[in-house]
Amino acid sequence: DDIFILALSSGTTGTPQGAVFSHRRYLAMVSAYWIDIGLGPDDRYLSVLPIAFAAGRGVAMANLLRGAAVHLMPPLFEARDILKAIERWDIDTISVVPSIARMLMQAAGPDGPLMPQIRRFVTVGAMLFPEENKAIRERLTPNLYDYYGSAGGGMNAVMTPDEFDRKQGSIGRPMLGTVIEIVDENDRPLPPGETGRLRCRSIGMAEGLYPADPDGKAFRDGWHYPGDFAYVDRDGYVFL
Repeated sequence: DDIFILALSSGTTGTPQGAVFSHRRYLAMVSAYWIDIGLGPDDRYLSVLPIAFAAGRGVAMANLLRGAAVHLMPPLFEARDILKAIERWDIDTISVVPSIARMLMQAAGPDGPLMPQIRRFVTVGAMLFPEENKAIRERLTPNLYDYYGSAGGGMNAVMTPDEFDRKQGSIGRPMLGTVIEIVDENDRPLPPGETGRLRCRSIGMAEGLYPADPDGKAFRDGWHYPGDFAYVDRDGYVFL
């Protein structure tokens, strides 16, 4: 229950605040990563995201905890550097932000997927446009996974390869140990299809902020409010 890490986040222009994670909560969060996408001890992960960033650190830790091999990619790389590293180390799992995915798509040719050996191409950090997730599955690898989360809430939802065509535009369904609700301005849960404030509760979210949030906007009554508006459909899929 001791503090493990302060995950700093400030957006583009804000004052940095640290999301406070205990060892117990951080372990719960990264365990959900590998359970939800099926990581195993025979996997080989290429870490191209800086481990100073919440998503880069979390996915790398999830692979290590599951016993997978983790290869660290130095910064300031180009698409060809990633492709060489994938071939050199026989990589089967990679996690990227959309800007890296777009860079890789520019390197893809017209003849089949660029990275057919990749079994998990994980995107984090920002939403993909529907046409982009389709292009990734056609031009890079069909094995696309898309995470939704925040520095304070951890990873909260995931889209798996077989769900994109059925639920275009969704960020997925709640991950293991996560509850997502859509509420009005008075924190009353809204029915499916109605847009409101997204809030989440999980065994792996931060315990609060440091310095403390004076207005209680981010953490309140056991819930984390990341600041997004969304709705949930009748099948439980979340749409920002």
